[in-house]
Amino acid sequence: MTVQQAVAIIAAQFPLTWSQIGDKPAIITSAELQAAVQAASQLTSPDGTVWEPTIDNDGKVTWQKKGVVE
Repeated sequence: MTVQQAVAIIAAQFPLTWSQIGDKPAIITSAELQAAVQAASQLTSPDGTVWEPTIDNDGKVTWQKKGVVE
């Protein structure tokens, strides 16, 4: 049995539609997702300096200065 066959069997036994799901996630656009990821992966210090994290092979996170927001 393939995964697709198993999913088809389960879907037939428990038919659900998207509108029946109560706690569904909000749909966002690709641009909104990119902006959120960009904002989450950098820090801005009070003087406007932007810092971005890097992870080395040992798993150590270091923050590197990337520039100043104007």
